[in-house]
Amino acid sequence: MKTSGLAVMSGFLNAALRTSHRRSR
Repeated sequence: MKTSGLAVMSGFLNAALRTSHRRSR
């Protein structure tokens, strides 16, 4: 269960970072 939470958080953070970077440019 802990691994799932970490994977979800990692994916969410990655997506947010990618969206932020794309929007910034």
